[in-house]
Formats: sequence, structure tokens, C-alpha cells
Amino acid sequence: MYYSTFNITTTYNNNVLNYVWVDVTTHQVLFPDGFYDADGINNYLHFVMLQNGHYLVDTTGDYVWFITFSPNPTRYAIEVNCFVMSQA
Repeated sequence: MYYSTFNITTTYNNNVLNYVWVDVTTHQVLFPDGFYDADGINNYLHFVMLQNGHYLVDTTGDYVWFITFSPNPTRYAIEVNCFVMSQA
């Protein structure tokens, strides 16, 4: 039964996430119904942010994200991490 039921669905009304980008525009992330862990939420958010051009690329060619989700197993929780973009 583990992983056999969806934890994010339209029925639960927990499938929408909004974020405000640096140009003060609000962007909606609509998750398809499914079973998501912290990595799945993070990966889908980054997929949508990639489509919107909301990322940077560092000198080694790696993507730099300013919003991330990460698991916190000690608290049995998912942490949302938001980082400030440099004005320089």
C-alpha cells in the first residue's frame, strides 16, 4: 500500500503553488495528481521554473535555483528554501 495513493491531488486542493519572481510577477505551478516526495516536488518546481526562464547558470554550467524544497527527516517535514538574488 505504501506509495499506492496520491498525496497531491485536485481533490485535496493541494496541487497549486504560487511564487513571486524578482520582477514582481506571480507564477503558478500546477502539480499533476500524483505521489510526490520532497525531491519530486523540487524537481517539478524546477521543471516549471526552467520553462519560465527563472534560473541562472553558474561558471561551471550548473543551474542555480532560488527556490528549493528539501526533506527534513528529523522533523518529518519538507523545508522550503528561498535565496536572495544578488543585485550586482
